[in-house]
Amino acid sequence: MNSIVSRANVFIFAFLMALFITQFISLPSAAADEATDPIDTNQWYRLTNMFLGTGFALETYSGATNDLFMGDSGNYSGQYWKFTPAGDGYYFLTSMAYGDGRFLDTYGDTHEPFMAYDGGYSGQYWQLIPAGDGYFRLSNMFLGNGRSLDTYSDTYDPFMGNTGNYSGQFWQLTPLGHIEDEAAITPTQNDIILTEPPVQPDEEVFPTPLTDVDNAPETEEIIPEVDFLSDTNHSNCIDMSLLAGELDFNGSIQEVCLPEDPTVVFEQLKTLDYDVCAAMVGGPNVGKVAAFSDMAEDLNMTVTVGVGYGGGVGISGTSEAGVMIGPDGQAGCYIAQCFGAEIDIQGSVYENLGLYTGWDKVPGRSVVISEGASIPFIEAGYSTSQVLVSDKLEGVNYTFSAGLGLLPVDLSGMYCGTSTVQVRPFYEVNSSFRTRAEVLAEIERVNAEIEKMHATIQAERDNNSQGIVAAQTAVQTEQNKLDQIDHDITQMRNTIQAERDQDFANLQAARDDVNAAQSDVNSLRTNINSTQQQIDQINKDIAAKKRWLDDKAWYDKVWAGPEYLAYESAKRVTQGALYTKIASLEVALQTAAGGLEVAKGSLLIAQESVTTLPMEADPRLASLYTARETANTALEAAIFTLGGTNDLLTFPPIESDPRMIDLYAELGVAQAELDLFY
Repeated sequence: MNSIVSRANVFIFAFLMALFITQFISLPSAAADEATDPIDTNQWYRLTNMFLGTGFALETYSGATNDLFMGDSGNYSGQYWKFTPAGDGYYFLTSMAYGDGRFLDTYGDTHEPFMAYDGGYSGQYWQLIPAGDGYFRLSNMFLGNGRSLDTYSDTYDPFMGNTGNYSGQFWQLTPLGHIEDEAAITPTQNDIILTEPPVQPDEEVFPTPLTDVDNAPETEEIIPEVDFLSDTNHSNCIDMSLLAGELDFNGSIQEVCLPEDPTVVFEQLKTLDYDVCAAMVGGPNVGKVAAFSDMAEDLNMTVTVGVGYGGGVGISGTSEAGVMIGPDGQAGCYIAQCFGAEIDIQGSVYENLGLYTGWDKVPGRSVVISEGASIPFIEAGYSTSQVLVSDKLEGVNYTFSAGLGLLPVDLSGMYCGTSTVQVRPFYEVNSSFRTRAEVLAEIERVNAEIEKMHATIQAERDNNSQGIVAAQTAVQTEQNKLDQIDHDITQMRNTIQAERDQDFANLQAARDDVNAAQSDVNSLRTNINSTQQQIDQINKDIAAKKRWLDDKAWYDKVWAGPEYLAYESAKRVTQGALYTKIASLEVALQTAAGGLEVAKGSLLIAQESVTTLPMEADPRLASLYTARETANTALEAAIFTLGGTNDLLTFPPIESDPRMIDLYAELGVAQAELDLFY
């Protein structure tokens, strides 16, 4: 049992995901619009990225692993990829190595890509996003466009990185040949050995469960005899020795054969009639039961062998019936009804071998966790499941489906009720089911609980809505504050710019005044110098006239003397006028020089008024920028609060709340019990 318990513990997470999942999505239909397909879906492709070039291609390992790697480009089946339309622009990606049974997926926790069994997971829906120059990004529905398939720069391992301008996210699709021409393609990779899939915390699709208790289907009143332990009447048989290695049991195990209609067995045992059960474990079946008794004694466990039927998608139910054999020679029969959440379930009939820690652990209420798998023999499907009673592992079931379609379960968490009758060594009935009146009362109670829980969840969401309104108001208030500060900053920048423009205008005017005053001073000085030159020239002229007089004879001086005096007198008059002009020019020069000094003082003041520091360094703007940072921080806090409240309204429909799922499961078990009375 220790090996069984260790195997079962691996799958406990599947129960949490299947039974208590909190979010659900609606996956697109499988129909695709071929007119919008960017690739040929009837073509094999090799996937290479810009970072590694065409020398490395996305590939799947050939051993018992479902991981991916970037291998040397070559003629390997793991590098042959097919794109199957999944609707709404999405594709399923499968490789030639694994075939159509494994889809490219991403883990729900690490987001690493791997090859998963087909389970309707959102991580298996991939989108090709054109990136230019013939490249594409690859993202899936589970992670959204915020994550894209990438490769590490050191190990080259594929991973789902944050979408960005990274060369590892630019994928090129190289055609390798049409799928119908597969015979012409000769990959050299070894055949893939399929193993059990890892637990995938991904999303499932759950429809609304059936709650109608007044329209249960009726069964046939005449029930033919059937022997599901015999292989004389039916061809759908499975040799249970296939489990010998896994069970550490090497004794002879009879094969279990599946009736054409397992409902016959269920109807035979529905009343847990002693005679019917005795016929199934006695008479010609004694030897067959004895073979399973060897297993029960060897493993020191209670063995159940049964057949069942059921199905659905999302919320589903199964009915099962069979015989049970204890380690101490006990023999009896059982019937079980299960109802719960499942992934990728379709209508099916199945055979079941169960191992329980004790005879008393079979009857009663339990939780069953199931995981699907695949075994390459006689086209038989296979799954294992763990039976929890009061949260304790008490049993393991091995379920087969032989050529009758898909398994009854692939990954599920179900509530089950089991009733038994023991015919050896004594007669005893242990029923987990209730009377019809009790079942109807239970259905009424659960429906009332569902209605009450619906109202409770609705009230919670209404309260969340009020919180969102308050958060939205807070965001708008903080945004208004930020907008006002931005407006004040703009106004202050305009004011400071106007001041600086005026300072520059004043500086230019002062420069012009200085230049004008300097020009006046220069002009006056030039005029004074010119006048002084005229005076100097007159003195030279008078001196020359005097030398002319002195050179005359004494008798010529009689007439030359008066001429000289008249000449000198005229010149002195002109010279006096020039001295007067210089005097007035000197006065004007002093005035102009004073004006120049005043202009220079004004220029100095204007130069000191002009600042060359950046505008943002102005204290008035600096204080506003500080206020803006504070306002922006407050706005971000309000937006964060709003984002948290918005998440409260992004839940799936109320019916998918875990509390509602639990109630619907209870209702399903009660509904299944009610079916027994029809």
